Amino acid sequence: MKSYLVNGNSTLYRLIEVIELMLRNKQAAFEETIATQKVQMRQAVFQQQWLGTTPREVSYKAIDFMIKQKRIAFTASETDAFVETLIKSGASSDGG
Repeated sequence: MKSYLVNGNSTLYRLIEVIELMLRNKQAAFEETIATQKVQMRQAVFQQQWLGTTPREVSYKAIDFMIKQKRIAFTASETDAFVETLIKSGASSDGG
């Protein structure tokens, strides 16, 4: 950036405008990625056979809530498995 200004390629004001534009583009790309992931997750929920017609009978808000709860459950089960592994390894090392 310093050389960009020193060489006279631009003014500080123009540099700030370009940086702001770059950040807006990054934000837009990030929001688009999140929206795409939400759609993919919703579609994955719709394809679950065990739910039957439930996904078509509830709102996206309910489906998003269900996805959030699923993440919490997976995180908890992974944490529980990790703790159990630590307990088992600690018990086997104490006995020796």
